[in-house]
Amino acid sequence: MNKTAIIYLSKTGFTEKYANWTAEKTGGGVIPFSKAQKSSDKIMSDYDTLVFGSRLLGGKIEGLSKAKKLFYTGKKRFAVFVTGATPNDGAADILKQMWEQNFTSDELVKIPHFYMQAGLCYEKMPFIEKQMMNALKAMLKKKKKVEGIPEGMSEVLGNSFDNSDKKLILPLAEWING
Repeated sequence: MNKTAIIYLSKTGFTEKYANWTAEKTGGGVIPFSKAQKSSDKIMSDYDTLVFGSRLLGGKIEGLSKAKKLFYTGKKRFAVFVTGATPNDGAADILKQMWEQNFTSDELVKIPHFYMQAGLCYEKMPFIEKQMMNALKAMLKKKKKVEGIPEGMSEVLGNSFDNSDKKLILPLAEWING
C-alpha cells in the first residue's frame, strides 16, 4: 500500500486547508514543514509518496528549494502543490511563468505540480507582507495595466477573501492514488 506524506508550509491557513483536504481524500498523513525538516530521514524511510505544498509569494514558491533538497531524490514519488490568490481560470500565462521560475526544465517534466486558488488573509499575514501588498495595490491603482497581473486585481487585493475550493484537490488526489 502506498503511504503518502503531505508536507505543507502555511502562513495564513490556505495551504494547510488544502493539505488536510488532500489527506482526507487520499488517506495520506499531514506534516507541517517545520516538523518534516527535523525528521526528514524518518519521512524518507516511512513514506512512498511525498507531496510538498506551499504558497506563492512574489512569484516564488516558499520553501521549495529546501523541500526539493530534503525530499526530491528521484527514488520516491514527489509532487508539489501551490496555493495563491491568482485565479485558476484565465491566468494560464501567469501560472506557466511561475512554474518556469521555480523549476528547471527537467523538474517541470519530472515533478508533477498543481496550482490551487486560495485567497488572501490580511488578518494572519505577516506585517512586512501586508506592507508589500499595500505597495502593490497602490501601484496597480496608478496604472491601468501591469504586465503579468490580471486587470482588476487592485480591487481584488483590497480585502481578505477565500476562494478555496475542495474540487481543486482532485487532480492531485488522482495523481497520489494513481
